[in-house]
Amino acid sequence: MKKIFTSVLFCASIFFYAQTGSLSGNINDDAKIALPGAKISLNPGNIYTTSDEHGNFVFLNVPPGTYTMKIDYLGYGVHEYNVTVEPEKNTRQNIVFDKKENSIAEIVVSGATLKNQARALNKQKNNANITNVISSDQIGRFPDANIGDALKRVPGVTIQNDQGEARNLIIRGLAPNLNSVTLNGDRIPSAEGDNRNVQMDLIPSDMISTIEVNKTLTPDMDADAIGGSVNLITRASPNGQRISATLAGGYSPIREKGNYTAGFVYGNRFLNKKLGAVFSFSYNNNNFGSDNIEPVWSLANDAAQTAYISKMGVRYYNEHRIRHSFDLNMDYEFNSKNKIYASAMYNFRNDKETRYALGYKIKPVYNADETEITDWKGSITRQNKGGDASNDNTRLEKQKVQNYALRGEHLLGSKVDLDWSMNYAIASEDKPHQRYIEFENSKMNFSQNLSDPENPVITPLAADNLGSYKLSDLSDANSFTQEKEFGAKVNVRFPFSVIEDQKGRLRTGFRMRLKEKERENDFYAFQPISNMGSLLSVPTVYLDGHNFQAGNYIPGTFVDPAYLGGLDLFNQGLFNGKSKPEKFLSSNYTAKEQIYAGYIRWDQDFNDKLSMIVGARVETTKIDYTGNYVMNEKDLVGQINNTNTYTNVLPNLSFKYVPVQDLILRAAFTTALARPNYYSLVPYLNVISEDEIVAAGNPNLKAT
Repeated sequence: MKKIFTSVLFCASIFFYAQTGSLSGNINDDAKIALPGAKISLNPGNIYTTSDEHGNFVFLNVPPGTYTMKIDYLGYGVHEYNVTVEPEKNTRQNIVFDKKENSIAEIVVSGATLKNQARALNKQKNNANITNVISSDQIGRFPDANIGDALKRVPGVTIQNDQGEARNLIIRGLAPNLNSVTLNGDRIPSAEGDNRNVQMDLIPSDMISTIEVNKTLTPDMDADAIGGSVNLITRASPNGQRISATLAGGYSPIREKGNYTAGFVYGNRFLNKKLGAVFSFSYNNNNFGSDNIEPVWSLANDAAQTAYISKMGVRYYNEHRIRHSFDLNMDYEFNSKNKIYASAMYNFRNDKETRYALGYKIKPVYNADETEITDWKGSITRQNKGGDASNDNTRLEKQKVQNYALRGEHLLGSKVDLDWSMNYAIASEDKPHQRYIEFENSKMNFSQNLSDPENPVITPLAADNLGSYKLSDLSDANSFTQEKEFGAKVNVRFPFSVIEDQKGRLRTGFRMRLKEKERENDFYAFQPISNMGSLLSVPTVYLDGHNFQAGNYIPGTFVDPAYLGGLDLFNQGLFNGKSKPEKFLSSNYTAKEQIYAGYIRWDQDFNDKLSMIVGARVETTKIDYTGNYVMNEKDLVGQINNTNTYTNVLPNLSFKYVPVQDLILRAAFTTALARPNYYSLVPYLNVISEDEIVAAGNPNLKAT
């Protein structure tokens, strides 16, 4: 024991008092764009590191002397440079690769289109954990309008679609709420009210330089990512002027309309190369639609238990989706040891939707002893979903995500590397004045042709007279959800190796996340003071089924969206409006979460082939949720507040083995967590005394 203690003191004295230096720099290609994931080694000695997403690298605790610095980069070959490290000083070495290899293991590299692919492969090859990396040029090879569409090309990643575009992320088969999404390492909040999902169709694909899909975690990463973590990396400032502009168009045959996309990038360095800046802009305008049928099958009570369609919807959607995105990234280099970064990104997406829904409700008519079906009777509804005139008479859904960040990187002497960051992010979803209007013909007889179960045919036996349709529903609803998050973290890294002549690093740090979320919904039902008449009495539109994708169906006649949008519903001289608390009161809430984390991570090389990462992360979560106490769905009794605190200890162990140059084997044991969805934790209480029903949230749910 005495010998071990003496050895530790000896190692500590060498670390703190030995006269060593540091070496840092930046690697760029001939277009002055950073090269991340490069492997840089110093000879003699077994000292190496990799460049980060900005192309920066640093060697700590380097003995003074002259070295050969070797840089190995896929697609560019191996380059060597002579460098001299002086005691107690930082040597700066900036590298520009101006010559590429012509081939990589029989794969020909041609032109600039594969440069970013080489960046992605290098980063994926040299990352410590199990990752997949996508570069911007790989995204640009496909018509991927958003990040979700690009991600679905990654092995082990599946995407849930909404209106034909990728939205919810599934990694390794695990649900969207079990994954996390970050922007330059900072968390992106969720704009949805019930869950923690980040909608991947909100961010345009051309605003991102690199996408990292982390399928295993290391202790320095946020722990709430059981399935995995996706890190979106924006463009870094180039080392010289860069201007890029794109313009594209397309055609959507389902609605026979055009689609438009534009992008612009400008980057440069100023103030004698100390200040770098890159600005990006993206615009996407997409007109499309979707058609579907929604049959509900039931079994009749006759002797044969006949299968029939009890409900069926024929739905026709018009969708107009507009995405804007702005991004500004800046960096300022005070000297070779101190650099700060500032970034701001603003994304918003407007969904303007009009939906026409033809609905059938059908019941069988039996003979006297109820052994046979003699007829089918029921009703037909014709419903519009839209919005008021200020929203172009459409159901508008506005989603916004903003992220503002400040980061710093510092060399403290020659042995300690420190970085820190602060960020503030806001995500919101606003659905103003979403309106429904429905007319119903309640006395109809039908026949059913179910010979093709995938295309059932419902036919009214009498003429579908528009004069028989009476107003059955008229409503206006608002929904607003907002989540804010402030985050801060600091990390310290220094050399620590228990094996002589082998690289070892010890990292430790602290992380704080303060989150607030609220949801405010309302709902009003209306009755016209004067009789609105029948469907024949109001302006209408007719959908003849042209190009209907779900089969040979004719949706028919519906209220004109402009008429619905122009109704002055809140004019008490024209309409009687009534709030419907049962539609929203128990769903409104406020939530606060505080997450504090600390970690320790040790990277150790055993030899030039085998390396290890071991460590643990401790996260403490404090929640403060407030929900509504509701009687009989409509009477607000008061509010219920609940707090809870829990702590998770999460160990991690990873190995990386490189038996030959072009083969890497990885193994990992990692632990992570998933906090329950927001609404699952809300302490709401809805007591329906007449039906003897109590609905309640569960604020004591534990993290998975």
